[in-house]
Amino acid sequence: MLASSAMNNLFVTYYLDYFINVVQMDASSFFLGQTIFMIWNAFNDPVFGYLSDQFSNESNEVIRRSAIIKYGGVFWSLAFVVVFLPVSSSNYLFQFTLALCFYDGMLTLVEVNHSALLADISVNPGERATLNAYAAVGAGVGSLSSIAGHVFWNKEDLFMFRYLVFIVASLCGICFYVAAEGLRSYSYCRSNTSDCDKEQKVVPISTFWRQLLKHRNLWLFQLLYFFQVFDCSFGKNHFGIFLDRFAGSYFSPSFLGIVISTSFLLPWIVTILMTPSIRKQGLYSVVNIVLLVRVGLCVSFMPVTHPAIVTLFILANRVVSESICRVCPLIISDLVDEDKYLNKRSGSVSASLVGFSTLLGKMSQSLAPMLGFTMLQKNNELISYVMIFSPLTCVVIQLFIWSLFTLKGPYLKLVKQIRPKSLV
Repeated sequence: MLASSAMNNLFVTYYLDYFINVVQMDASSFFLGQTIFMIWNAFNDPVFGYLSDQFSNESNEVIRRSAIIKYGGVFWSLAFVVVFLPVSSSNYLFQFTLALCFYDGMLTLVEVNHSALLADISVNPGERATLNAYAAVGAGVGSLSSIAGHVFWNKEDLFMFRYLVFIVASLCGICFYVAAEGLRSYSYCRSNTSDCDKEQKVVPISTFWRQLLKHRNLWLFQLLYFFQVFDCSFGKNHFGIFLDRFAGSYFSPSFLGIVISTSFLLPWIVTILMTPSIRKQGLYSVVNIVLLVRVGLCVSFMPVTHPAIVTLFILANRVVSESICRVCPLIISDLVDEDKYLNKRSGSVSASLVGFSTLLGKMSQSLAPMLGFTMLQKNNELISYVMIFSPLTCVVIQLFIWSLFTLKGPYLKLVKQIRPKSLV
């Protein structure tokens, strides 16, 4: 998570600014590239997840996933460097599309297996919450790369920023390799864990899809995640742009840089602070409370126009929104348990479930910057309305969807009874 956060924070903050304001892509090329990326971004998750689960002779899930993370992480680091390479004005559409697809492909390969580990290592909700909190610690440290990014980002001369990208990518590649080797070295099957003793059976893709179509909570999560990823992506991609537009003349660039860096670190701190509540009250209740807080936040700041207060809203809204994203792996892990319960599986298909559960969400990841690109051509008043009503609309819809989610309480306990408490 340290490596993932260090690269992805720089990517989401600067790739849009780089291609729009440095490369100066025209609108038609930008939308075409983002559309191609949206399709690839959506469908590579279930494909990589399915392949990771089905086509391996290794019965120990942790060993199998750590091998993919090790080598996939190295290629992800390479893809990160490719994104910010100099772009030729004659074929920037090709380079833009290739860079985004290569980067997201390697990110997906690593992250579906990393998220699957959360479901494979333990079924106990408290243990999973603790693992998620430790991941948040690593990600919080990795998010400090955003400070260096702000220091070296210069649209007129990108030499030092590209040098930073190369250094971060090299260190992250080493982190992925070492972490995966550590997982592999220390993982072992408990003698009474039947999952590790059984040979993994290939589930035909047609059968697997028929099973997923009957998984009601999985589809509800798909809808919830669609609006969540749209909201998070919209906030991340335009965070710095919003600050410049509404508070650039009020605060110094160095202070705005601190705000941007803080926006990457605070969600991980909030995730750590939420962990005791998740262990005590349950994941469903905590997510419900956070969604209600977001509604109150949007309504409270609606009439505000002062630059300092607008800055506070932009920061607070992003932090609270991102905190929901940070607990989504716990929801997906519960969905993995329910899938096993519903379909009486003998082996793990957690990577497939992780990949499929993000299908709709990955589409919204591309829709957000498209909306932003269009919006930035308009005046500040329109932007301020979108800045408030976009998150408010998303969270109201999410509250309704979350109220229909049944994977909680006694039913969740029943689902978890069919799996051993610890798989490795």
